[in-house]
Amino acid sequence: MTPSPDPRRFGDRKKDRIDALAQTTGSAGSAGRPGVDSGAQGGAVLTVADAGRVAGGEGQSLIASAWRRLRRNPVFLTGAAITFIFVVLAIVGPWVAPHDPAAQPLLNQVRQQTNPVPGAQPGFPLGGDTVGRDLLSRLLVGGRQTLIVGVLATLGGLLGGLTLGTLAGALGGWVDALVMRIVDVMLSIPGLILAVSIAAIAASPSQTTVIVAIAVVQIPIFARLLRGSMLAQRASDHVLAARALGVKPHAIVFRHMLPNSLGPVIVQATLVLATAIIEAAGLSFLGLGNPDDRQPEWGQMLGQAQNLVSDYPHLAIYPALCIIVVALGFTLMGESLREALDPKSRR
Repeated sequence: MTPSPDPRRFGDRKKDRIDALAQTTGSAGSAGRPGVDSGAQGGAVLTVADAGRVAGGEGQSLIASAWRRLRRNPVFLTGAAITFIFVVLAIVGPWVAPHDPAAQPLLNQVRQQTNPVPGAQPGFPLGGDTVGRDLLSRLLVGGRQTLIVGVLATLGGLLGGLTLGTLAGALGGWVDALVMRIVDVMLSIPGLILAVSIAAIAASPSQTTVIVAIAVVQIPIFARLLRGSMLAQRASDHVLAARALGVKPHAIVFRHMLPNSLGPVIVQATLVLATAIIEAAGLSFLGLGNPDDRQPEWGQMLGQAQNLVSDYPHLAIYPALCIIVVALGFTLMGESLREALDPKSRR
């Protein structure tokens, strides 16, 4: 009669095989890891910290990863350099300008028939305008007015868009439908035509009317973008967890949904700022800006030079180049930020 196998011996052999396999796996896994003794007879001992560590280094936040890419991006560095120079000159322009932009030191050289525009000369490297004012000083001081109009118009559009986008994305339902229909109507009108219409309604043209007109044009852009980001946040895990824990709705909106939806909106603001500068110059060119030319602005200077472009093109070329270069700087910086913060663009 054949004796039956001892179940205890079978269990011991199975246990020995499992222990040997675990020892082999632990030794192989620790061979390339610093700080772990791969030659130990008993295999590697993994701690809780080792179990949660990803091979290849520590993780990075989205902002840190974006900055690491941006500081090596020549497009971003070019745009940031242009923007920095523009902001610095706009701030210190009135102090570094060689002459008062409203003074007329070259008026005695203006001859309507023979010399309507004084040319370049010592102390006036770009010459003067039709009433004897220093062109370089007006360009330097005009940068501040252009920056003020662009920044305030962008902030106004951003605040209006944040309000409408938050209402639509947080409340949903009929509020979302109503806000989006208003936004669709505003987007159906070309931006420059809408801005011209709003500025023309004002009793008298001024810098304030330009700011308001451009801000209204930018509101639907921010509102639609923020609304889409907040709708994506409504279905996210952390929002569902907050609701399950009984967090109040307004706290969910302002502590969880809105802060996590502002990234694309802030990036878009840098792009809109370039558009606002161009639109402000367009309105001033059409005569809808500040009528007081004692406070120069690039678009205003461009409009005043339109009758002399054929004979004295530099009066229009200099302010036009300033507008183009500054808008290009903000555009390059904004596009680089968008690519750096977009996971789909990473390689």
